Amino acid sequence: GGAMLEASQVEGLRLRNVEFDGKGQAEYGVQINGHAAGVALEGVTVRNVSAAGVRLWNAAGEAGRPVVLDRVRVVLPASAEAGVLAYTTGDLDNRFVAVRDGRFEGPGKAGVRFDGPAAEFEVTNCRFYNLGAAGASFARPTARPSKLALTHNTFYQMPVGLHFEAPAAELGAYSVKASLNYFAKTPNLLLAAEAVPGLAATDNLHDPNSSKLPDPNPNDDAAFLRFPINPPTIGGHRVGAQ
Repeated sequence: GGAMLEASQVEGLRLRNVEFDGKGQAEYGVQINGHAAGVALEGVTVRNVSAAGVRLWNAAGEAGRPVVLDRVRVVLPASAEAGVLAYTTGDLDNRFVAVRDGRFEGPGKAGVRFDGPAAEFEVTNCRFYNLGAAGASFARPTARPSKLALTHNTFYQMPVGLHFEAPAAELGAYSVKASLNYFAKTPNLLLAAEAVPGLAATDNLHDPNSSKLPDPNPNDDAAFLRFPINPPTIGGHRVGAQ
């Protein structure tokens, strides 16, 4: 149980090019908790954990010194909850976090899961593959506002792209920008109890049959869920991860 590495109330930690294998026993690969300005995971791979690859627990970066997950890859067994789990307790949130250039692969449930409020949280240029529930799931917003952005990501082969699990009365807490994302073999782009007032979903591309991507090979990162030629664009802006 527990995490293989825990960083609690630490600033400026940088972890590079490490692979964590939970062997089905560890719950998390890395857990980041508390004040964590400038903490960065770069080129980290996590596999065979029972809950989540990276757990952010009331993790707080700062403006200009966010918590950064850069080129993090998580391979999830079917029972695992998320590649990145942003979890909160008390009256706190996860804030000033950047997840970029990541790979989150199933058959686990979600690529990124927000269990509690999050602010100034961005997910950019990530590749989500073969997930059992959703690319990104949102639960337990509480009364605190959540401000998130998901841009230039590729979602391939999952039931739902974005899943808002909260009751209708709580959906007003979210301010979510989802733009320039590519959804392939994903029947439902959005699942929610009713319209999410603060969701701005613009310039996303739904390609049900994945006509623009070759069959993914997880062992070839250079080509995995990348457009071989002529990536799609909307209004002159690239759609999906590169």
